[in-house]
Amino acid sequence: MTRASVLTSSTFAFTLAAATLGLVSRAEAASPSTAECLAAADSSIQLRDQHQLRAARTQMLVCASPSCPSAIQTECLRRVDQINAALPTVVFEAKDPAGNDLSNIKVDMDGQPLVDRLDGSAVPLDPGEHHFHFTAPGGIVADKTIVIHESEKDRHERIVIGTPLPPGTAQPAPAGAVSPTPAEPAEDPGASRRTTAYVVGGVGVVGLAVGAIFGGLALSSASSSKSECSTSDCGTSKFNQSQSDYNTASTDGTVSTVAFIAGGAALVAGGILFLTAPKASSSATGSVWQFSPAVGSTGLGLTVKGAL
Repeated sequence: MTRASVLTSSTFAFTLAAATLGLVSRAEAASPSTAECLAAADSSIQLRDQHQLRAARTQMLVCASPSCPSAIQTECLRRVDQINAALPTVVFEAKDPAGNDLSNIKVDMDGQPLVDRLDGSAVPLDPGEHHFHFTAPGGIVADKTIVIHESEKDRHERIVIGTPLPPGTAQPAPAGAVSPTPAEPAEDPGASRRTTAYVVGGVGVVGLAVGAIFGGLALSSASSSKSECSTSDCGTSKFNQSQSDYNTASTDGTVSTVAFIAGGAALVAGGILFLTAPKASSSATGSVWQFSPAVGSTGLGLTVKGAL
């Protein structure tokens, strides 16, 4: 055998020995010793009494390892089943203000990281009161404190992340969505005519009021004229006063008649203008309501009729 062959064989043997030692070291690290099994069993009991069920379960899995003495292994396996039954779980449901599901949410519990993302699965937690801090992309956060009960399984907790919108406020459109152009209010084609109708109708009302006032004055003057000069006693002075009251009554009567006629005509004209004014569209089809009035006399008054 040459010198080179001897060196090569020695190097291969050394490499194989080193690899074997490394595998043995990793195998020993994965298999706890008897002392480590005993320590894990004792620690799991203390943690269980302190209601730290998750940490107690981790220690029980250590002492349940096949490398532990069979008596310790059997007892720890039994305790693992008990812990699994007592360990509560919570399903967090994160929503935005519009009610949409959120998943890219980081959750901290009591100041310590809990999960990096919500995927709808149940999260095991220790019983007791805990404070949860939820963080969404963009720095939007929410906080919630809840009391977790032992053996409570798949408890659903809803968390709204973001500021709720005021009632009646439309939800923001998704990114990239095209916002509809708001429709301009329909123009009222009869607005100016109805305004004119109000003015003319107001003049008519004033005319009727004036006619009523002068009509009352005419009646009063006529009554005075009759009472001041009766057939049995009508001297010169009384006759002159009676004649003056009669003239006044005649004038007031004329003014009253003219005012009544003008006021009535203005009122009727205002009504016609109002009823014939085009209306704004009352439906999506754009139909317009119009009135066709018919005017006729009834006794001493006037009647306005409208057809739709």
